[in-house]
Amino acid sequence: MTDLQNRIEYHFRDLKLLQTALTHSSYANEHQQEHSECYERLEFLGDSILGLTAAEYLYRWQPSLPEGKMTRIRAELVCEESLHRAALNLGLAHLMRLGRGAERSGDRNRPSILADLVEALIAAVYLDGGMKPAKALIHRFVLADAGSLIENRSLDSKTALQELVQRDGAVSIRYVLTGEKGPDHDKAFTFAVYVNDVLSGEGEGHSKKEAEQAAAGAPTAFRIRRRSPMTPRRRILPVFIPHMGCPHACVFCNQHKITAAPGSTAPVEPLEELDRLLNLPLDGTDRELAFYGGSFTAIPLSQQLAFLEPAAKALADGRISSIRLSTRPDAVDSETLARLSAYGVSTVELGAQSMRDEVLVQSGRGHTAQNVRDASGLIKKAGIQLVLQMMTGLPGDDDDGAQYTARELIALQPDAVRIYPTVVIRGTRLAQLWQAGEYREHSVEDAVRVCSGLLPLFEDAGIPVIRLGLNPTEELGTGKNFTEGAALAGAYHPALGELVRSRILRNRLEEQISVLDCFGKTVIVTVSPNLLSQTLGQRRCNVIWLKEHFHLKELRIQSGDVKQLKIEIL
Repeated sequence: MTDLQNRIEYHFRDLKLLQTALTHSSYANEHQQEHSECYERLEFLGDSILGLTAAEYLYRWQPSLPEGKMTRIRAELVCEESLHRAALNLGLAHLMRLGRGAERSGDRNRPSILADLVEALIAAVYLDGGMKPAKALIHRFVLADAGSLIENRSLDSKTALQELVQRDGAVSIRYVLTGEKGPDHDKAFTFAVYVNDVLSGEGEGHSKKEAEQAAAGAPTAFRIRRRSPMTPRRRILPVFIPHMGCPHACVFCNQHKITAAPGSTAPVEPLEELDRLLNLPLDGTDRELAFYGGSFTAIPLSQQLAFLEPAAKALADGRISSIRLSTRPDAVDSETLARLSAYGVSTVELGAQSMRDEVLVQSGRGHTAQNVRDASGLIKKAGIQLVLQMMTGLPGDDDDGAQYTARELIALQPDAVRIYPTVVIRGTRLAQLWQAGEYREHSVEDAVRVCSGLLPLFEDAGIPVIRLGLNPTEELGTGKNFTEGAALAGAYHPALGELVRSRILRNRLEEQISVLDCFGKTVIVTVSPNLLSQTLGQRRCNVIWLKEHFHLKELRIQSGDVKQLKIEIL
């Protein structure tokens, strides 16, 4: 049980609690123990602690989510599938004390029992050490993917379909105009969407973009409605190699804090984690092995092979379905890519960060914009999926620079992008510059303003934005306004993507209302139900801003059966 305590980073004062949490009732019965010496009572308590922690997470870190959506997301975060994954990551199956009969019937690997063990373990930690270590356990092993889950619930239909296609291994999406009708002032378009040249849905709209979204929504909605909670999904198996292969000290970077990885960068630690992940019991999910946090192709070749060889073996025997890694643009060449392809790497993420050389210099990146262009071309030529990462708010950058970088990245035709507004992390050179008054922080408001102009550029180009903002962790920020943690300043907000999409809707409303004669009048805006929360904005901020900006008597935003924004003036 020492390994488990090391893994959860909590050591029990009362080991009997841990032992009880790992004891099945069949074992207690066979050994004539009291029923209270099995995990079932602890499971009852742990279920409540887990539910409270998940609810608090959604309430504090996702302030724009309405009650109904919070309820649905909480149910998915704490469902049996989620807890089963946590149990596998924790290695609870082989630690469980199980009776002989239950062993023969296969209870050791039964998902429902393993899920119960996680709840019992949570309760044991709570009783032994209080709420703080119990919440840390929940955040690390149960809520680790919460940010991505919530982000995915906010995706537009085309982006959502793109992610479904990438997850299921398909290779192409094609939108085809199949019809037009109506006069020029009220024309309707019909589009069909083909996934791998198979018709997957049709949709109609008053613009081509709206019709494409409707077509994408047809297959997306069809598949989501029929996906049960236990349907296999893609699961990321992350191996963090903080700073490995990084020859430069970027001003913004402290990978230990960003990834919440262990303190040491010794190669043996990520190798041990790799071995543990590759030997997890199969759970029916498509599992992608991901090497994050360092510049993979810049580490010594012998170390690269130490990671790639077991990964390729796991890929060959079906333990994982794909491999991705992140690296630097100046650490990519044809020989390297040929080696990655031979070992089965299917996706390479490049940390471009900016396409302005002066910004790259001030940020200490050590590569140029041309390095990004050259590496991107080589990756696509090698048949490997390309994901580009950009940052906003870096030293020397501005709004125009962010737009320039976005357009340059679009020209490289990546399969996806990530956008990371700059956060001032404790222990970095940027933190020193900020504290000395030599760097003005890129605030949450700055990031929302800038990214609300970037997101439509990528969406119009058909390039999905698969991440916007750092993934929220307890290490980066907790407490009121998320100020207690490694994130000292800058654009750190767990619901940043939601804030940006809400601003985009405000911008669209501003554009449409600006041409209307509505000074001192009441304006009623009707939107589809799935856009109501984002249109209102966090704490109704969009309503307040638009009302003041246009000097309206009243602004009502309501949901209705509409395909696009509908505005009425009373």
